[in-house]
Amino acid sequence: MATAPAAFQQADTAIAMTGTPRLALDPSQTTFCDPSGLNALIRVWKRVRPAGGEPVLLRPHRGVATVLQRTGLNHMLPIHDALPD
Repeated sequence: MATAPAAFQQADTAIAMTGTPRLALDPSQTTFCDPSGLNALIRVWKRVRPAGGEPVLLRPHRGVATVLQRTGLNHMLPIHDALPD
């Protein structure tokens, strides 16, 4: 995931805000996700969850969504078509 540092920065920003952190990542333009990309997503999840937040993925590319479903990461990182309320 070429944008992992940006995702980590967003996670840190969400955690620093008051209240429960909310983080939505938009990987819709990411067409491929290898193990290092999956690791980056897990690391984001591990940063946000202890603060009570739940990161979500918005409209991932079909190939990325398939990888998330096959690995079970879609249970950790729910997939949404729009921002959840």
